[in-house]
Amino acid sequence: MKELILDSYAKINLALEILGKRDDGYHNIHTVFQEIDIRDGLYLRQEPGGSLELSCDYKLLPLGKENIVYVVWELMKDMYDGDPGVRAHIEKNIPIAAGLAGGSSNAASMIKGLNELWDLNLETEELMAIGAKVGADVPFFFMGGTALGVGKGDDLSRISSFAGQKILIVNTGYGVSTKYVYEKYKEIPDYYVDFNNIIKTLNNKDYESLYPLLKNELESVTIALQPDVGEIKSDMMRLGARASLMCGSGPTVFGIFDNDSKLENAFFFFKDKFDLVFSTETR
Repeated sequence: MKELILDSYAKINLALEILGKRDDGYHNIHTVFQEIDIRDGLYLRQEPGGSLELSCDYKLLPLGKENIVYVVWELMKDMYDGDPGVRAHIEKNIPIAAGLAGGSSNAASMIKGLNELWDLNLETEELMAIGAKVGADVPFFFMGGTALGVGKGDDLSRISSFAGQKILIVNTGYGVSTKYVYEKYKEIPDYYVDFNNIIKTLNNKDYESLYPLLKNELESVTIALQPDVGEIKSDMMRLGARASLMCGSGPTVFGIFDNDSKLENAFFFFKDKFDLVFSTETR
């Protein structure tokens, strides 16, 4: 039986601006997606029978039809002229309901995997279109790296790479509903997100000017739910981060560091307080 092993990377948002609600229930946004080197593993194997057997080493992850990987299989099984039986196992390292888009990344990996497992020979644009039906963040993971997302986040364009930057990730251990955070977001933001200057400074590698521009408009909603998020951001800056933001709708917080010793000190400071602390890099 044919088998595949795929990496499934997380993302952060270097900037996020909400432009208003759409008729389809999503919100129009501007965001800068950034892939990071924290990953899940997705293991696929063709099996006899017409069903998906899904497992995960993280026991709290739903494995039925509510799982996004299952949704992908149901969406794609009719594309295969043969027996669509698959066994899939998710090795979970990316915290769930954390703003890191682990589920969306798993979905993208499943789409890529089924395309290869079943020899569908779909082009990247076709894979991204399938991903957009599953979730707004999914298409980004076919591009990876650093990208500008507009519309509901699935209208993507590549921008200058921000790869190789030292990142500290801290997760509170409590999940947050993305739907709830977006519903509670007020239309008048607390501040202006200057995307033109963000893209300009990224393209020029002018990171000294970039750091103060990085903002996430959803932070005020999630901090009201989880004050820890605001405290982590403050501690990140106090410990030497050049910038610190919440990831997506949260509650994960990241800090960008340019000094190894400050990063190490911050890692051990947060590790005493939280279980889910990661030292990683942008990709």
